[in-house]
Amino acid sequence: TNSGTVLTSGQSDPAGGTSAYLINDDSAVAAEFVSITPTFTTDAVSKAISLFVKFSTATTTVVQVQDTTAVADRLLVSIAWSNGVPTPTASTGTVIGTTRHRDGYYRILCRTTAVTVANTNTVFLYPAGTTVANVGTCNFFGVQAENALNPTSYIPTVASTVTRAADD
Repeated sequence: TNSGTVLTSGQSDPAGGTSAYLINDDSAVAAEFVSITPTFTTDAVSKAISLFVKFSTATTTVVQVQDTTAVADRLLVSIAWSNGVPTPTASTGTVIGTTRHRDGYYRILCRTTAVTVANTNTVFLYPAGTTVANVGTCNFFGVQAENALNPTSYIPTVASTVTRAADD
């Protein structure tokens, strides 16, 4: 789902291809975002969320997992940018770590334990944060939502869920 943000596909990505998106929040009157609704299959385990981000022009970027049925944040991570390097801070959920990758990308690894699978849970990507007056751009690639304690290695997909063998 796109809230009015401008998406530019074909951007360089950390896997050496051109599958990343430059997402632009160009509105000073609304916090613009892109959203994805993953399918979780069990309440009993933590949920791992990971994504690749790359600095463009925004000073703050936000990643949110919201239970849109209960209207409650399950993960809320604010990413502050300084000289192209992200500093992610979770106010809900946990940031497990950040790893540097090629072409200026960083993979942000997160966890939440509060997802109810019977409800609709949506991942929101705010390129310029959630403050209405903020504008700016950020590159995103490889967003993954998993039924796991920790994120697995990146799983390339095109348009549907993919299952693969466990990491070594």
